[in-house]
Amino acid sequence: MKLLNHIALVSYAVFVSAAIASAAQDRITKNVEPTQLVQLKGQMNPRARAELDQGPADPALRIQYATLYLRPADGLETFLADQQSPSSPNFHKWLTPEQFGERFGLSGNDLGKVTGWLQSSGFTINDVARGRCWITFSGTAAQASRAFHTEIHRYSINGESHFANSTELSIPSALEPAILGLGGLTDFHMQ
Repeated sequence: MKLLNHIALVSYAVFVSAAIASAAQDRITKNVEPTQLVQLKGQMNPRARAELDQGPADPALRIQYATLYLRPADGLETFLADQQSPSSPNFHKWLTPEQFGERFGLSGNDLGKVTGWLQSSGFTINDVARGRCWITFSGTAAQASRAFHTEIHRYSINGESHFANSTELSIPSALEPAILGLGGLTDFHMQ
């Protein structure tokens, strides 16, 4: 009986160690300071050109369901390749969204810091992906301008009015390890 208890205890310790090792690790290690910024490159829509700019949008303009894309943890590309390789032990081992989040998504602590920053900027959180790889939020053009250090402008293209950020976006530098990009600060649709 002692041997069975010992084996059970060792098995439990191995299980707990494996769960801890695969759990999402914190990546946001600094305090979120709104004055210490880093620019998110490539976040401007190419159709938001200066010659089409009609000036700032109404500050009360509602921006619905903007999406903050979260940076996946290291190892995702290798894992995806392994899932397609018949010689890999991960071949066709699909993950549920929750398993993906635990392995490659933001940690609970980091998710709290990012959603906390969005909420402190006045946004309403709509959804958090089960895989912890994106967050949708809503707010106004004024809130987006303040939070992302840009201006939301109106653009006229072929007689149609659109809105978009007029400059590249910036975020608090502490959040850089967690944030990949942003979508939805524009109503230009894919062509």
